[in-house]
Amino acid sequence: MPIVEKLVTVSGDGVNEPSNVRVPTGTPAGVIINACGGYAAEDILLIAGGPMMGKTITSDKFVIGTYSNALTVLQHKPVKAIACLRCGKCSDHCPAGLQPVRINAAEKAKDTDALKKLGVMDCVECGMCTYICPSKIDVTEGVRRAKRIMALKK
Repeated sequence: MPIVEKLVTVSGDGVNEPSNVRVPTGTPAGVIINACGGYAAEDILLIAGGPMMGKTITSDKFVIGTYSNALTVLQHKPVKAIACLRCGKCSDHCPAGLQPVRINAAEKAKDTDALKKLGVMDCVECGMCTYICPSKIDVTEGVRRAKRIMALKK
């Protein structure tokens, strides 16, 4: 049987009425958000998926497909990052055993040799390094950029 409808979890402090909804595949995300009471704030982050592994989307014009399970809507609260404390928490918690902060530094320096040695392509983009960082550095995004650099290098 083909998947013709999905159970989608709509959560976060950026939506007025978080809930689980059953929708036909192909339903626009904006329609689902409106059915859940609309946005709770003007400046929001819309994440297709959960808060850890979901991808931030710039518009609610995308549709729910067979792969969609959640919409996370968060109020955008800018966080000021500080310099890396060299605490090593990102490396300690990385499920792939990588050194995310070193990958981030190599990406900023555009050092593709270092990126290869650090095994950047082994990253599963779980978001744990960003979540655990006491300096509030968006390490995961730097690693994603590094992976794109390495993919284009091939």
